[in-house]
Amino acid sequence: MNWIVKRSCLFLLVVLSQIQASDLPVFYRGTFMPAFHDRRQKDWTTTLAVRYGEGETRSAFKNNQRKSSLLNLYEPIDLLTLGHGIEDITSKTETNNFWGTGKPFAPGATRLEENDGRVGLLGKIKARELGVTIKQGIFSGFYAKAHVPIREVKIDEISTKNLGQADVNGVIIDDFVKNDLPKILRENGFEKFESFEKEHFKETLVSEFLIAAGWQGRGWGSFGPIDWVQGFVQAGVTVPVGGKKNEDKLSEIPLGYNDFWGFNGQVAVELGLWDILIFGVHAGATIFLNAERTIRMRTNKEQDGWIVLDKGRAKIENGTIWNVTGYLRGDRIIQGLSLVAGYSYTKQERTTLNLNDDKFLQTFVDAEFAKNPPRFASKDEIINTDKRYRNWDHHTVHLMAEYDTSVHIKSYAPFVRVEYSYPILGRRTLTTDMVAGTAGISVVWGF
Repeated sequence: MNWIVKRSCLFLLVVLSQIQASDLPVFYRGTFMPAFHDRRQKDWTTTLAVRYGEGETRSAFKNNQRKSSLLNLYEPIDLLTLGHGIEDITSKTETNNFWGTGKPFAPGATRLEENDGRVGLLGKIKARELGVTIKQGIFSGFYAKAHVPIREVKIDEISTKNLGQADVNGVIIDDFVKNDLPKILRENGFEKFESFEKEHFKETLVSEFLIAAGWQGRGWGSFGPIDWVQGFVQAGVTVPVGGKKNEDKLSEIPLGYNDFWGFNGQVAVELGLWDILIFGVHAGATIFLNAERTIRMRTNKEQDGWIVLDKGRAKIENGTIWNVTGYLRGDRIIQGLSLVAGYSYTKQERTTLNLNDDKFLQTFVDAEFAKNPPRFASKDEIINTDKRYRNWDHHTVHLMAEYDTSVHIKSYAPFVRVEYSYPILGRRTLTTDMVAGTAGISVVWGF
């Protein structure tokens, strides 16, 4: 009976220290602190960490790293070029009325000032995330891990601002944006669009989850101020479950990696200094598989902004996401209290589009070739000028406080953390700062 009790006991409670919920970085918020190394390693230990964070903003970093209004991260909308190159434009009455041959915004239309016809798009985003990380130690430092982020994103309070003259080529811009542009958007597939004031987006889902395996180790020694070195290596897969972005919803953004499968790798090293300081470096990368989809793409090199009217089929080579974080931890400076300060750089490389649609842009290419002398236009070159598919990056400062009760309780020692992540600089990313709290527990199974 004693053997059964010992072997079937669900757990022997042990101290929990330095287990951190994982993170899958995205462009619309600052990154969270990465996963730490486990202070104590025991075989067959199960660890659960739950983190909740939220933040909101009305601003974004543009291409030049300057702050702008939320939906101007790809520059303001250029109305003069918005309809250039659209296939079968004569079959679209509302669109043809402004960008068709001889119309106010037809190719060749001029502007007196640089911002004439450019319209800024304003809005607010609120992001919430509940991240659940489960880690199962196996033997000799090997472990398996899963991370599931439950995300909610809300974009609303959208409005427009004319950045140029009120009248451009006989068109009153404010009247056009209010009365004509909604009809043009619906004509080009944004079927449920009514007005910018009524437009909003809200969704809650698990966009993808991470399953991974790794190895962690620790070495003791005396190398001047260095008391020990520890670290881990990990490899895994991000499995998409949330579906693709709706290309016909104007304000929608992907909450995660937009239904792309990815291969994720992480590595971290920590140095223990003078038995009170820990210096750590963490690096990670996610490489995505290619996919072929029907998406909205530019039809003119000069187009800018959030709105794209035409769609076509293309192979998407999604850019790799990678990040590097350095941090300094004051370990148990007062009882179980530890303080952490860190800095991270996160970047997604440029996404490349390869057109696989004979119809898309064909009228424009034929017209260029018919000129004297002939001009050769590359469809792939045009669609890849789209700033929405260029690389994005952000620099984030992290502050964290943790209290580990293992200094008081030896049989049962949960911990709690609070952290703040503030994006200080970036390109084509939102400036959403995040406040988060984490709680967790670790269990050693009595096998």
